[in-house]
Amino acid sequence: MTEATDPAGAPAKTWKGLTADQRRDRRRAQLLDAGFEILGTLGAAELGVRSVCRRAGLTERYFYESFDSRESLLEAVVDQVSTAGFARMGEARHRANAARADPVKPMIRAYLDYFSEDPRRGRIQFVEAGIAFPLGHHRKPGHPRAVALFTDLLAADSDEEKGDAADLTLNAYALAGSQAELIMRWLDGQLRVPKERIVRHMLGVFRAVQDVTSRAERVPKEPLD
Repeated sequence: MTEATDPAGAPAKTWKGLTADQRRDRRRAQLLDAGFEILGTLGAAELGVRSVCRRAGLTERYFYESFDSRESLLEAVVDQVSTAGFARMGEARHRANAARADPVKPMIRAYLDYFSEDPRRGRIQFVEAGIAFPLGHHRKPGHPRAVALFTDLLAADSDEEKGDAADLTLNAYALAGSQAELIMRWLDGQLRVPKERIVRHMLGVFRAVQDVTSRAERVPKEPLD
């Protein structure tokens, strides 16, 4: 056991070069990794406190140090996968904006790349999360982010003469649902087409929905006699 100095200047005891906080963070990461592996290969039905601890090489005492329940770990794993996926799109958008290019297609491709690189990610995001949680709740980690992202992208090219704020929101929700369905069916093999075709199709759906409006037409003026 040695001593280090924390940011406040007080000595912090270390073990094998790690402080207590660092060791706790490492154990949490081990549990998340174990949860990711089980959820992404065996499924939510096999995700339990004991199975996760066995895979992580930790006791149950350390599980409850970081998570209140099996469900809290499951949601943390889903949120971790979802967050990383949206981060990929954010990076693609930043590069496209820097090059003064349309960001939508690069963002779609980056998102598909993220899930196709590791099949466990797609299973967790689009399959197991839906099995584990009630409808509505299971989409909480990713769905609001998708709606917010599509709202932002649509607003950048919105035409106030054609639509209003309600159209923007309605279209964002429509895109969040339809694009997720396309990705899910492509990942599970039901849509047997190349990745680039899925990218082009998702871009086409985005462009088609972009101008959809349900805005009531103005009351026409009375015809002149």
